Amino acid sequence: SNVAVISTPGPFATLEAQAPTSGMFGGTAPNLADLCLVPQMANARRFEVDLAPYPQLVRIDSALRELPAFAAAAPDAVKP
Repeated sequence: SNVAVISTPGPFATLEAQAPTSGMFGGTAPNLADLCLVPQMANARRFEVDLAPYPQLVRIDSALRELPAFAAAAPDAVKP
């Protein structure tokens, strides 16, 4: 389940170790890793997971959520 993934440090720690120090996982354009990161980070925030150990993931997620396509697909943007 998503809760198991975000509540254990392994997956986020692995991604943090592989995260670029600038840009996104896809460089200047989002790739599949970026697409998958955003909902996982949203769930982590929803379940109040401490994201302080993952500054690169927080940075990437923030940059992605600023892009129009990601903003339009955000849960808050599509609530009935």
